[in-house]
Amino acid sequence: MSQSNLLQYVPAEARYHYKPLDDEQNAVSYWSEAAAALGEFEENLHESLYGYLDDEDDSGKPRLLEEPHISRLRTFVEDKKQVFELLRSGVQCRRVQFYADFDEQGGIEDHVDSMSSLRDLATAWLALARVRIAEGRYADAARELTDCGEMGYLLCCGESFVLQYLVGLTVSGIAQTGFRLLAAEGKSRGDSLDDLIVAVDRWIDESDQAARCYRVELCRFVIPEIDHLTACGSVESQVDRLLDHHYPNEPFPDEDGQPTLAEDDIESRRQWRRDGIVSLVENHPHPFDPVATVRQLGQLVADQIARLQHRRFSWTAPLRELGRRYRQSRFKARTRHWPNQFLVDFPFSCLGPGEHARQQVAELLELMGSQYRAELEPPSEPELQAARDRLRSVPNALGLLVAHALLPMDIFSSENLHRERLRTTREALANARSGPGS
Repeated sequence: MSQSNLLQYVPAEARYHYKPLDDEQNAVSYWSEAAAALGEFEENLHESLYGYLDDEDDSGKPRLLEEPHISRLRTFVEDKKQVFELLRSGVQCRRVQFYADFDEQGGIEDHVDSMSSLRDLATAWLALARVRIAEGRYADAARELTDCGEMGYLLCCGESFVLQYLVGLTVSGIAQTGFRLLAAEGKSRGDSLDDLIVAVDRWIDESDQAARCYRVELCRFVIPEIDHLTACGSVESQVDRLLDHHYPNEPFPDEDGQPTLAEDDIESRRQWRRDGIVSLVENHPHPFDPVATVRQLGQLVADQIARLQHRRFSWTAPLRELGRRYRQSRFKARTRHWPNQFLVDFPFSCLGPGEHARQQVAELLELMGSQYRAELEPPSEPELQAARDRLRSVPNALGLLVAHALLPMDIFSSENLHRERLRTTREALANARSGPGS
């Protein structure tokens, strides 16, 4: 079944239709150029910029930059004029759309390289604003900070995936640091603060649009992946693709970046997990139903979107919330038919029946408590047989694993915290606007 056909099973509120933007209309194209022009952000510049943000004087205000640090930042800003021109051109597009090309194996590009540079770009923008504040050019500083905050807003509320939304939170936080620096200045800057307040009010009012990342992730990543899984044909091939593309397949490295397990141990754990999953569904009458999987994911994403919306009170709101909680609890209950070690979020270091894995589980139980033993230890043969019997009566048993692995990360708590920080920043700006020297 094609992706367009699968899309019809997604609720309207979770649906998204991708229409590619031309590069000149897309902020991402300008910001990619800016990242290339910026290069590596030198550590001594971080020290000059951030070392003074963490320090406060006797009045509780951030310490003023000393001249050597201002000079260093000013030299950096002068050398990177092209970077700031490209950043501003991107903001003027007012549109953000990330590329989603499939690689040769059918996997989607994850934009990790482009994402790693956005924080540095925002930090460079803060450096520019910091220099303008030191020079007493408060209106210029406010414009740069507003544009930096707009970059964060576009990342959070544009046609982004959840990953880019999270990066947008970081960019927004960097801009808000600059807002508070400007508010802490004791000299007249009333018009500048007014402009910042207007911008923050708009970002709060339009924060509902952050829900777009759910739609984009579902319709540009999840549904195409379900289509690829369907095309795999056999259950074994579907399990292989699911594990290869969406499960952790090695442990985190140690503090020095070195692997913590030998390659043969890593491979044996992967094989144990793969064989266990296949054995539980190989004789299942209907192991994977793409339509049922899309329906379920679509409804779960629609519920995630509803939680983010600014809604006026209505008498039906409690009933809608009850329905969302029921669907979520039912999904979790059905997912529990699978042994925990076969779920996507189980830590790889604890995976499998090997001695090292059992030691890792034992250490984890010391921290969490023995009541979690059954959830962490590998399933025994009788437990695997019991799970096999349970799953035979569960429609779309493999689809449960797929849905659990592909469901977009819940940003509800992150977004609530983001909105609260915006309100706190707005309050600080308003207090500064009405205080002495405004």
